Amino acid sequence: MFKSIFFCFFSQAVFANSNFEILSFKAIDANFKAQNQLVGGLSAALKLSENEFVFVSDDRGEHGQPRWFKAQINLSLKNELEISNWQVQTIDFSKSATQKKVKNKFRKVDLEGIAVLPWGNFLLSNEGDYNFFPRSNPSFIEVKPTGEFAKEYFPPDRYLPDKKAKLTKGIRNNLGFEGLSFCKENNFWIVATEAQLKQEEKLNFVRFLQIKSEMAWNLSFGKEWKYPIDTHHSFRNGVSEVFCNNKNKLWVLERAVSLEGLSLHSDLKLFEVDLDKVGSDQTLVKKLIWDMSKIFKDEKWKNSLLSNTIMNIEGIAEGPNLKDGSKTLLFVTDNNFFKTIPTIILLVKVK
Repeated sequence: MFKSIFFCFFSQAVFANSNFEILSFKAIDANFKAQNQLVGGLSAALKLSENEFVFVSDDRGEHGQPRWFKAQINLSLKNELEISNWQVQTIDFSKSATQKKVKNKFRKVDLEGIAVLPWGNFLLSNEGDYNFFPRSNPSFIEVKPTGEFAKEYFPPDRYLPDKKAKLTKGIRNNLGFEGLSFCKENNFWIVATEAQLKQEEKLNFVRFLQIKSEMAWNLSFGKEWKYPIDTHHSFRNGVSEVFCNNKNKLWVLERAVSLEGLSLHSDLKLFEVDLDKVGSDQTLVKKLIWDMSKIFKDEKWKNSLLSNTIMNIEGIAEGPNLKDGSKTLLFVTDNNFFKTIPTIILLVKVK
């Protein structure tokens, strides 16, 4: 089914600069189904080959088994997105301790990020589930392309919640490993927490964690970095995705919702950080490279869904190449399965 899986690992493009242009977008109706499965709650995207893409759906089992969707994406002559051949792949966690029964209930996974491993399996970031006790811990889950569970990795202790009822440490509920990206030139993966850890919730930084593969078929954790986060928004601001651009350069999407008068406003900003020569547990320096919020107010888009929909972007992936060879990105929104909010996929040219 995933005949191009190895191509994905070696194909991630390197983008040379930080100029962006929205070319088009596709709105997927909130009621659209693929193979009888509702398409929504998309939290991550991944390019498998030039026209094959995977989208992770997260809902903690509210709309079916944990799953990803596979789709074909082509571009029209006007660079409009043409999406077809939707397929759904459910994930079988029956062999995972994460899915053991607790008080007659299954522990649930909350999948947020996806990357591919050198041996062809997928790596998925899981926020866990704190809505019952004992909690289901955040983790990284390795899954075969067929959807079969392979292995589970748990992060260092500082990220894990207490074993007692009161939460005093670790990732907070639904604020876990939101971003995940493979850094090809460095041969490691970066994951980012959406918000501060419980023991650091009054501090103005979230954490980035390095995942390495120093031996075949096994992963380990490496460096950690502090990423400074803005806290002046009406509602909580956090990191919703990371994308490795080139060696040591990481793009970080910050997402917030602010109140302007009586209406909610999407506040989306893309930053760049340089991992080079920054030691473990040190603070990264970020620079703003794209204020997406201003784009949605431009004349070109002001009467479109882009200005009338809360842009809850959670996924970034390399997109299809343009006819002239230019590189693109796909930005994917999570509609949280609201019946009146479509899923938006943006096609963005990187100049």
